[in-house]
Amino acid sequence: TLRTAVFLTLSILFFGITGVVGLAAADSIAVSVEVVFLLILFNRMFPIFSALKSTLARSLFGSLVSSSLVFITLSFFSHLPVFPTSLIALLAGVIVYSFFVRQEIALLLKL
Repeated sequence: TLRTAVFLTLSILFFGITGVVGLAAADSIAVSVEVVFLLILFNRMFPIFSALKSTLARSLFGSLVSSSLVFITLSFFSHLPVFPTSLIALLAGVIVYSFFVRQEIALLLKL
């Protein structure tokens, strides 16, 4: 499948550079490529998916910003123990990402 091909290609490339972290990054990118491909495919079959464009844009931008924050946090606090550093980075990423998808969170809470 598309995801497998992207994952294998990126994992070979990233593993040599970053080790196990590269495998996680390769998997995340492969899943993202598959989601975008399926979204394009479903949009052709069911035009209602075009209404999700603003959500998709905010989600992608929020993911980029929050993952950058996690990376910067992990890099900046690399001299500290791994667990607290990871917890701080995770919480910072979730808080920043939730700012971008607050409309969807509000709709979810109304259910």
